[in-house]
Amino acid sequence: MSLAVEGKGRLLASDQYGLLYRIQPPALGAAPTTTQVEKLDIALGHAQGLFWAFNSLYVVVNSEEGVDGRGSGLYRVLDTDGDDELDTIKHLTTFEGLGSLGPYIRF
Repeated sequence: MSLAVEGKGRLLASDQYGLLYRIQPPALGAAPTTTQVEKLDIALGHAQGLFWAFNSLYVVVNSEEGVDGRGSGLYRVLDTDGDDELDTIKHLTTFEGLGSLGPYIRF
């Protein structure tokens, strides 16, 4: 699992063997039951690294097949139409290593 904080203070989380999620924590002093979790509607997953910068989510994927054929590599995910939904995935580079440390050895 990986976590990143996006530009509006929400958390982005990855399931190592699944998809990506956005988490809106409760306001300070609010009941924890107000936490909102939503699955992101993008075909990307198996992430072992997340980083938010330049209004984009950078995702390190570690999977031979990945989600929708997006295997091990580095991806940039953007909201191209300003509707607060990440909607475009750009493949930046491919990583050849697999396993728990495969993608990290490249850095």
